[in-house]
Amino acid sequence: DRAKTSDRQIPLRQRYAEVLATWDEYVEPMIQLVNADGAFEQGVRKVEVVLLRLLSEQQRLGHLVDDDMLLRTHARILEMQTSAQLTLRHARELL
Repeated sequence: DRAKTSDRQIPLRQRYAEVLATWDEYVEPMIQLVNADGAFEQGVRKVEVVLLRLLSEQQRLGHLVDDDMLLRTHARILEMQTSAQLTLRHARELL
């Protein structure tokens, strides 16, 4: 965003280089991470499977385990996933 502002006294070539560097150093790795086959998404899916299995096991065994903690953890994971995707979308729009 800083590189795109027109009131800076930095040559266009340098601002363009900053945008490309930001893309290479931040946006591209983020795309790969958040991609459906990326590390973050794979991790989210694995955690979600474990949490859902624990919830199922908890329901089968009765309330020996506090399911509220499991549900809150699951919700937080989904929030993190959404936040990562929104951050990436915003970064792509800026560049």
